[in-house]
Amino acid sequence: MMCNSQLYTTAYMLKDRLKELREERGLSQQDVGDVVNLTHAAYGYYERGDRDPSTETLAKLADFYDCSVDYILGLTNVRKKSIRIDEKNAVPIPVLGVIRAGTPILASENIEGYVAVTPREAADGDYFYLRVTGDSMNNAGIKEGYLVYVRRQDDVDHRDIAVVIINGDDATLKRIIKTESGIYLQPESSNPAHLPMFFTGGKGDFHIIGKVLHWKGFPK
Repeated sequence: MMCNSQLYTTAYMLKDRLKELREERGLSQQDVGDVVNLTHAAYGYYERGDRDPSTETLAKLADFYDCSVDYILGLTNVRKKSIRIDEKNAVPIPVLGVIRAGTPILASENIEGYVAVTPREAADGDYFYLRVTGDSMNNAGIKEGYLVYVRRQDDVDHRDIAVVIINGDDATLKRIIKTESGIYLQPESSNPAHLPMFFTGGKGDFHIIGKVLHWKGFPK
């Protein structure tokens, strides 16, 4: 059992770690609140140290920030236990540069290389990395040149970030907002040129090709 001083230290580190991780990605409290299904005000309690996240919320935050729960709690300064990837357990994941409508995702002209991941990271699905071009999601922390890790699927949940092809054009990233009347493809950008797009009666002239699971700076 933790003593009172340990509990105080953990609570103090928790709020600082949450703020530090959020600011590293250039996110607002509302951006992170969306990930864990909380309002801006509710999430703000955590960074002020007024409330503690539930175990479920801590797990979601750790997954989102690609670190351990212990790191968020301040119990360790090691963000994540490293898993050695060697020839025996490496799974090569293709890095795609451009995806065009009508062209198979893994067509040779789309693939610019491979990144090795562990079997755990590649389990239960078909995955690929996509190199980000443009700034339509930079306010969500997804910047030009980053790699996003994507699970291939043709639908996602409300407020997930997805890779979509719009009007037969190249693939792009958008947050999916589902309503009773249709679906919004919502950019999250500092560039006012990027505007939401609305589709009624199903998917219309866009289709989802995968769900974005996480991302990282990985310059070409």
